[in-house]
Amino acid sequence: MLLDREQLNEMFTRDYSALLRRARLVCVDLREEHASAEDVVTEAWLRLAGAGRVVVESRLHFRRLVAQVMRRVLIDAARRRGAIRRGGGTSMEGLDAAAARLASDDEMPRVVSELLGRFGEVHPRQARVVGMRFVAGFNVSETARLTGTSAATVDRDCRFARSWLAGMLADPPA
Repeated sequence: MLLDREQLNEMFTRDYSALLRRARLVCVDLREEHASAEDVVTEAWLRLAGAGRVVVESRLHFRRLVAQVMRRVLIDAARRRGAIRRGGGTSMEGLDAAAARLASDDEMPRVVSELLGRFGEVHPRQARVVGMRFVAGFNVSETARLTGTSAATVDRDCRFARSWLAGMLADPPA
């Protein structure tokens, strides 16, 4: 269904408590101590309301969409802080070199986001499962239902993604 701004506002109001809980988890997952959950939810609402047209299939799909926008809000904020620290310019440094410099926790959200983007290019189904499980917060059975796979496949995809990401962070390719 296509949501106008008023319907979007109603959905945010109805699910505000759940969205705050999700925002707190996303802040913790991305090691983001600079933002409050309330600010993240508000920014997500502003971005979605500014989009003009929001299409959602269900309440579950709405929550997933908002969780993705909240993650994007935090990653964008981390990138801006990093750019300011580096003199305002954008870094053209490659992903592999950035992964090798993970001693700085401030870089973690950006590097993980870039790694997930790279993972999604190579393994789109597994990346979608990771996004649904760890960004949107769906459980295994919800993820299986939404992706049309079995719970066992969701578990395998998550294990594979963890292994791939851990390998990239521990031993970046030359």
